[in-house]
Amino acid sequence: GRGTATPFEVLGAPWIDGKALAHRLNARNIPGVRFEATRFTPTESRFRQQICQGIRLHLTDRSLLDSPRLGIELIHALHGLYPQAFHLDETAPAIGSREVMEALHEARDPRAIAESWQASLTRFRQLREMYLLY
Repeated sequence: GRGTATPFEVLGAPWIDGKALAHRLNARNIPGVRFEATRFTPTESRFRQQICQGIRLHLTDRSLLDSPRLGIELIHALHGLYPQAFHLDETAPAIGSREVMEALHEARDPRAIAESWQASLTRFRQLREMYLLY
């Protein structure tokens, strides 16, 4: 969605089949969000003035949405559907974890990837408790 008025609501590229991507992601039953196929033409950024297909994200329940898992689901779906066009290694800076990158390269299920970081997340939440003042 870069180069559009809705950069965090739409995602697409000229090489994406929006219906196929929306179907794949909706089949994952990701809590708190659903997906709709869309078409748009960015006015700026990488695909400037190119017709793009993709998805529009609809937040259905903010309290249920796990944003990091959503990111992994998106990357997993794009890499699975478009391995020649979607360059997985370019996402490494946004992911920031060697273990998650390895799991994506191995095509592990995004639910299992998200589960793998839960113990560390729990420890972090316990540690931060003593620093929360309000």
